[in-house]
Amino acid sequence: MQAILQEYGETLATKGLRIILILICTYAAYRLCEFIVARVGGVPMGHLGGKRRRRGETLLSIIQHVLFATFCFFGLMSLLRELDIDTTSLLAGVSIIGLSVGVGAQSLVKDFVAGFFILVENQYAIGDIIRIKGLTGKVLELTLRTTKLEGSDHVIHIVPNGLIDTVTNYSKETYFGAVRICVSQDYDPEKVMKILNDSLAAVSGLKELKPGAAVSGLSSMDKDSFFYDVNLPSAWVDSYTVCAAYQYEAAKRLYTAGIVLRSIRIGGPELVKENGMSA
Repeated sequence: MQAILQEYGETLATKGLRIILILICTYAAYRLCEFIVARVGGVPMGHLGGKRRRRGETLLSIIQHVLFATFCFFGLMSLLRELDIDTTSLLAGVSIIGLSVGVGAQSLVKDFVAGFFILVENQYAIGDIIRIKGLTGKVLELTLRTTKLEGSDHVIHIVPNGLIDTVTNYSKETYFGAVRICVSQDYDPEKVMKILNDSLAAVSGLKELKPGAAVSGLSSMDKDSFFYDVNLPSAWVDSYTVCAAYQYEAAKRLYTAGIVLRSIRIGGPELVKENGMSA
């Protein structure tokens, strides 16, 4: 063992400069390619708008990840050859190990395949507002393996692409937030509706609230409860703020009128699709 360490120590001493040059050249080549890709891809994207621009940014991010992995691989191979390590037999061994690991890592392969089809089919891109696996948020990062979302509460969610079975894309300019209010059937619906409309008038001055806000009315019922939905259009980033403001106004007015709230929920378009049993 000591002889082996001494041999590699002498090799490292004699070839140290060349190893350093390999590392510097690999890094410089990677940065150059990254710069070229960013420039070539960035110029036309500057003339694109909306959805096409977001898709271009997503593809650019994927290309940069692939470039990094490629240069790391070739840089490592160059270093091993410089240290007189047989890369041919090493690659053969890695291939066998990779095959064995691949059988046991089917979920990882599934993630990459799903990520590939997300990109090819343009299901969503960076900047889109989507709902996947019960999570709604803005796409911060999309790789072949995972999707990173930021919720309206600024919590970051990382979802493996292989787990995504259904995607709802809210990539339009306007996002329809919703507030669902549940009260007992003992209270007159007409009285409750008036209070909800008064609450809407109270928040109509919010600059974040877009035209089209409305109290949808009595949307459903369950046992002895009535459910009322209120739609509040805004930009997605402002949706929670607008809904929270309306929630406060409605709760305050209902309390003043002696109407007891059973529940009040904030959500998005998916909330108004739920029936009374799930509210």
